[in-house]
Amino acid sequence: MHPLHDYIAGQISDRLRARRVVVMYDKREELRPFFNELVAETADGQLVSVKIGQQKAKLHVFEGSFLKTRTIVEDVTQGDQPEQVVIYVPSLDRDAEGSLLMELEKAGTVYLQPALKQLARLVLRKRFTDVHLDDMLKSDNLTYADLARMAQDETAAEGASLLKSIFGGSDTLAILTTWIGDQEKDGELDAKGALGELRSAALARLGLTLPSDGTNGRMRSITCPIRTGQ
Repeated sequence: MHPLHDYIAGQISDRLRARRVVVMYDKREELRPFFNELVAETADGQLVSVKIGQQKAKLHVFEGSFLKTRTIVEDVTQGDQPEQVVIYVPSLDRDAEGSLLMELEKAGTVYLQPALKQLARLVLRKRFTDVHLDDMLKSDNLTYADLARMAQDETAAEGASLLKSIFGGSDTLAILTTWIGDQEKDGELDAKGALGELRSAALARLGLTLPSDGTNGRMRSITCPIRTGQ
């Protein structure tokens, strides 16, 4: 897997070990890709055997019926040998006053996980400063895949992680060469706030200082003479 997955799994694993049942609400479905990584295909409404961190558990993905969820989960959490269970509720917020899973939540625990970017920040802080992270994580368009790639790229030089996620490569110079010759990624670079990282990469690999307010087109026009030797 990757460090972001491992960190999230560790947080859930600790709670499983302590309380055996973990209920997670995810209004924005930010962690759906995480649970998809646990199993090849997460079947809604079923109990799937998974390993989360160091804990073996059953995973139940809510599909719209709290009564069905309660029935399924209570069948395996009662008796002489209760199983550990994670209940993932995408697209809904928890009703703190009248949750229909209240009994399961009280018997176990509700993991009110931070926003995905905050989880990623906690992982990336081991390698990057908060100032750098503010720049890397400022876009609201970053996906789980983007953040996972950042966390996995342990060899990245400063400013390179998000670029590698967007371009799908590991060589910063090759990324710059691709960007110079092709405008295909311009929209994604803008949307994900990666132009600052692009400027850092150009300075590190080409010795070129690009304007802090430069657009893709302007920075490309400045960089092209460096590439062509003009």
